[in-house]
Amino acid sequence: MTGKDVDRRYDDIIDLPHHVSKKRKPMDALSRAAQFSPFAALTGYEDYIFEEGRFTDGRAELDEDEKSSIGAYLTALASHYPDSGEVIVTYWSPDERKAGGRYLTVSGKVEKIDFENGTVSFENGTVLSVSDVFSVSEYGNVPGEA
Repeated sequence: MTGKDVDRRYDDIIDLPHHVSKKRKPMDALSRAAQFSPFAALTGYEDYIFEEGRFTDGRAELDEDEKSSIGAYLTALASHYPDSGEVIVTYWSPDERKAGGRYLTVSGKVEKIDFENGTVSFENGTVLSVSDVFSVSEYGNVPGEA
């Protein structure tokens, strides 16, 4: 608008003081800012996207020789576990939310090996299924290392 075409409809209120309520306290800055925060219309969508993008590993199948080797090691360990040292066990842990899982490692002293129920219990309270055991070694003697 040019100087001649200036809209004068609001001249009577443009310079009035800002209204301040006598009944209500002014809103604090944090509460006032919250009114203008973005609205999350898709609650949980970010979690869903993260979960879909999360990788899981596939489970490797042991051959019969590897299974019998682990079984023999556990049998020998079962007869000596009160006096045995620490062992390192790598085991399969299935994912609770999607297909696949991952391999985890636990180390410590074995408290009990229950072949009837197929479990290995450690002194720290960890209980593993024998069928999930991928490898077992003595602490400080990791397979494949010289």
